[in-house]
Amino acid sequence: MLSGDVPEGFSSLSSLWYLNLTSNAFSGEIPATYGFLQGLLVLSLSDNRVSGTIPTELGNCSNLEVLELRSNWLTGGLPVDLSRLSHLKELDLGNNNFQDKSQKKSCSVQCERLCY
Repeated sequence: MLSGDVPEGFSSLSSLWYLNLTSNAFSGEIPATYGFLQGLLVLSLSDNRVSGTIPTELGNCSNLEVLELRSNWLTGGLPVDLSRLSHLKELDLGNNNFQDKSQKKSCSVQCERLCY
């Protein structure tokens, strides 16, 4: 099991397409620089201690198909920028501390599986 802040160093790996950091003890916020990972298909940070809000910059990951952030301490709401993720198939945000669960309707994220 890994711990500490969510690693920001992955942001410099421009050809990274799969990042699975599930079931660790990572804390802190999701680095906004993950939005630079244009080739990223899968980002999974489920089952950690990640806090803060979902960075709007993740909307820049134009090829993202799977975004799993389940079972963390995330707050805020669903950034409207995620509606730009036209290839998104799975969005799992369950078991967090989001204040406005109705916001998911206004964001218009289109995907096959949405857990909020």
